[in-house]
This record gives sequence, structure tokens and C-alpha cells, in this order.
Amino acid sequence: MKAPDFWKAHYVISTEPQKIASSMQSDVFTSIYDRFELVSFRRGQAEPNILISPGSGGHAFVFAELAYCLHRRGFNVFIMPKHGGRSINELMARHNDALDHIGRNFSAPIGVFSEGLGGLVTFYLALARAPFRSAVYQNSPAILTEAKLEWS
Repeated sequence: MKAPDFWKAHYVISTEPQKIASSMQSDVFTSIYDRFELVSFRRGQAEPNILISPGSGGHAFVFAELAYCLHRRGFNVFIMPKHGGRSINELMARHNDALDHIGRNFSAPIGVFSEGLGGLVTFYLALARAPFRSAVYQNSPAILTEAKLEWS
């Protein structure tokens, strides 16, 4: 098995991998003088958008099936490139630039699904009022501000 096909055998649970691959596209954006690829599943400029941000060890293809399923439900879906070796500030800039790319070339609203390091970056982006409407955090650190609940 070729390395680029590894994701098809190991990260796809219930969808025919070729269906996912044939729906996959690529968008390129620039951030801090580097060009980055967003693996994407596009429907059209007027459709709502989801940006997926993996953890520090994940790469875009880990989320290919999830992105494909969301795409089939009516969303444009974009997956951030691997994060490794970057500071939180660099990742925040990269995410802001990806969000700006999506906003300029597609439409609002933009939601973010993030996990691990991607979730931590998304949390800081939310505090900085980045241009997204909603966020889902999975396996991410959190700062809880609610009063402690007393359980009976």
C-alpha cells in the first residue's frame, strides 16, 4: 500500500474511500509568508462552512470521512494542515488566515470543529473574537468559569 493511501485503510470506517477521495479538493492560502493546503469538500459559495482543526499529531486525512459526511449534509468543509512544530501565536495567525480565505472565497457563517491542539488554538481565537460563529471542542483543554455544581 502506498503511503498516500494509508488513510483510506486506517481512517475510514463506513464510507467507500474512493467516494471520499473523488469529492476531495484543495485550497491554498498564505500565512506568515508560507503557503498551506486546506483539504476541502466544497458545495458552493453560498453554503455554510466548517473548518476542522486537528490536534498536534493529526493530519487532514484523519478527518477525511468526517469532512465528507458533513459535506454530504450541505456544508463546505475545510481541514487545516498538520500543526506540528508551531507556536500557539503562529497557529492562531495561520487559523485566522484560513478563516479569512474561507470568508473571502465562500460565505459566512463559518463554524470550527477542533480537537487537541487545534481546540486550544480555537479557544484562544474565540477569546480574540476571530471570524467564526460557533465552535466544537473535542479532547481539548478548557478554562471553566462556571460555579462548581453541588451534586446530591
